[in-house]
Amino acid sequence: MIAVVDARVLLHSECSDSTVESDDEFFERFAGWLASGHELTIGPGGCDFILSQYTEFGYPNAAPTINIPEGSFEVRGQIDRMLTRSLNTTSANQPVTAFIPQIVRPKYLGGDESQLAITLDVIYASREELTFIASSSGHWDGAESNVSLEDGSISELLCDPNLGLASASRAAVAEIFASTRLFIVGGQKNLPLVQKLKDSGVPEDAINWIEIDRSTSPKIIKRRLSGLKRDTDLVACWTGQIGHDGSKHVEVSCTKSGASHLGSQSASDLYSAILQWAKDKLST
Repeated sequence: MIAVVDARVLLHSECSDSTVESDDEFFERFAGWLASGHELTIGPGGCDFILSQYTEFGYPNAAPTINIPEGSFEVRGQIDRMLTRSLNTTSANQPVTAFIPQIVRPKYLGGDESQLAITLDVIYASREELTFIASSSGHWDGAESNVSLEDGSISELLCDPNLGLASASRAAVAEIFASTRLFIVGGQKNLPLVQKLKDSGVPEDAINWIEIDRSTSPKIIKRRLSGLKRDTDLVACWTGQIGHDGSKHVEVSCTKSGASHLGSQSASDLYSAILQWAKDKLST
C-alpha cells in the first residue's frame, strides 16, 4: 500500500510551535509508522515543507536537538535519510498544475504550509497508485475516514499506523458475508442499523430481518427460524427487543441447527458484535 505522508506527522516539536509533544511521543509515533508495513512516500511538497522547517535550525550542518530514547537510533537514521531525500528534491519534480485544490473536509488543523504540501503530494501521487494519507488525528477537525478535495477527489485518511484501512476492512467483511446469511432477530427493521452494516461492507442481500417481539410465541419463533443452516448462517439477536424468554428460544433454535449465534441489548452493541464476529471469522 502506498501512502502520502502528512509531512507534519514527521516534524518534531522543536521545529513546530503548533505541535506540543515529548521526544518519546515523537519517536513512538514515527517508529509506529515505520513498522506498520505500509509503503510510505514523502512527496515533493512534503519534502520541501520538512526541509524548510529543519533548515531554520541549521540542517544539514546542525541537526535539531532531539533527545533520542533508548532503542530509537534506527528511527533517527530514518529521519536523516528522509531529510537527505528532501535535499535531493527539486522543484522540477513538482506536478505541473494551474489549479491546486484545497481540502474541503475534514478541516485540516496543521497549518497552511503543510496543508499545501498534502494537496501537492496527492496530485503528484495520483500518477501512481495512491491508497491513503498517513497523518495524525490531532491534525484534523473530526474523525472522518476520508479527505475530500474541492476538485472532487477523495483519499482515505489513516491516523493510527496500527489500524487497517476502512476500505480493506469493508472488503474483508464483504468477503465473509458473500457466503454468510445474516439474520437479525428482534423488533422492527432498524434502517439506520442496516445502513451502518452496509457501509461496513455487509451486502444488502445478505441481511435478513426477522421481526418478532416480546409477545411472539415460542412456536412462531421456532417456525421463523426453521430454515437455518449450519456454518453458513449467523443469527444476531436483538435481546432488548424480545426479552429473556424470546432470546432463549432463539438460542435453542440456533443450537439445534448449528447456526452461529450472538446477542446484544442495543442496536449499537449488535452492530459492533456482528463486525467483531466477522473479524474473528477472518482470523480463523
